Amino acid sequence: MTSVCSTSSSTSGARALFVCAIASLGGFLFGYDGGALIGAQIFVRQYFQMSPLMFGAVTSAILLGCLLATIGGYRIQEHFGARTCLGGAAVLFIVGSLGAALAASAVVLVLFRLVSGVATGIISIAAPMYITEVAPPARRGRLGLLYQLALTIGSLMGLALGWLLAATLPPDLAWRWLLGSISVPGAVMLTMLWKLPESPRWLMVHGREAEALAVMQTIRDPGEIAGELDAMRNSTGGIGGSYRDLLKPGIRWALFTGILLGVFNNWTGGTGVGMYLPTLFQQGGFPVAGEALGLTLLVSCVNVGFTIISIWLVGHVGRRTLWMSTAGGMAVSITLLGWAYHAGVTGPAILGLTMLVVMCHALGLAPLPWLMISELYSGPLRVRAISACTTMLWLSGFTCVLAFPPLAAGSERLIGSAAGAFWLFAGISLLALLFGWRMLPETRGKTLDDVARHFHRLE
Repeated sequence: MTSVCSTSSSTSGARALFVCAIASLGGFLFGYDGGALIGAQIFVRQYFQMSPLMFGAVTSAILLGCLLATIGGYRIQEHFGARTCLGGAAVLFIVGSLGAALAASAVVLVLFRLVSGVATGIISIAAPMYITEVAPPARRGRLGLLYQLALTIGSLMGLALGWLLAATLPPDLAWRWLLGSISVPGAVMLTMLWKLPESPRWLMVHGREAEALAVMQTIRDPGEIAGELDAMRNSTGGIGGSYRDLLKPGIRWALFTGILLGVFNNWTGGTGVGMYLPTLFQQGGFPVAGEALGLTLLVSCVNVGFTIISIWLVGHVGRRTLWMSTAGGMAVSITLLGWAYHAGVTGPAILGLTMLVVMCHALGLAPLPWLMISELYSGPLRVRAISACTTMLWLSGFTCVLAFPPLAAGSERLIGSAAGAFWLFAGISLLALLFGWRMLPETRGKTLDDVARHFHRLE
């Protein structure tokens, strides 16, 4: 009997890992798209002779598309489920990629980047939510961060191709081939999705309990199924409510927590710095495009490495401790980076301080919001709550990326350097540290319903 149970446990664990890995391809596609744009930004800016505001618009267009998608994304997710949503997003990525590669003007480029952004917005709700619902509670932290790991690997691959194309093709062709290449991982993801089952929780919400049980039997140990199904019966209860219901006692603190996670994910500095690395390196003593892209690729490798470390840490030190540590580290490192630009420091010091900023972002401030936003809610309002928080995450990302070039330019006019923008991020990082200390709950090892009860007890 023990042997049979052990074999069943091993099989179900492997199956859960397999389906979570496929769902995390959405993160890879998102990361690859962002990495490709970062690799192309120097050439795109020169090709279209962009002003700082238009440069910000092109770079942030994908985030605006994400915002537009997530405003009503919960309805799509509720009715069609994660698998269908991920398939639709893959198609949109293919269209957006090919359209951007053929763009004849900056405005057309922005429009097709918006299409890719809509795809990313759909994925940003569907993939983390699906992984959180499918992963066993004891392994949810590590499996949940597969999405973030896939994102960083995708970004690395996009940057690597950008560096290679910059060395082998003329600038006016390199960026077109780079943006067009996004269609390839989109097609791969589209062909892999048929292997995914639907989320058991989504099936329960739609009254398809027999199908939910069949899926659970493939991804859970036999002894876990009955208890988890009972918990889902008690918490799902169909789809109902409205956005106003998110402000009711028992869920409003969870909503506020999720919104702040999304804001701090972006406005602590990792997003603003990360999206403009080639340009910042050119200003920091590496003016040659190929050299700036090579250093960006090196930083991306560091990003992947520390995301892997984050997957180990989140299961050992917990979410709350990891958040506070990295928020404090970001406040210090980005303050020093701003000082370096203000003092006119160039060369290796800029590279080293930039790596410290990226390390802090990769260890906690980048992955934890994606993981924890999907952990904070249970019941029929779960999809609406996650959609609202994800919308705010993309709104903060869009505003940060759009605002960074004008903020840096304004800082240069006022104090003679872009340091003011970095110091603004440092102040917000200190607020993120205070938020982690006073508000953020520890969700490690808890079921979604356990976390929901925590917020009910706060009222």
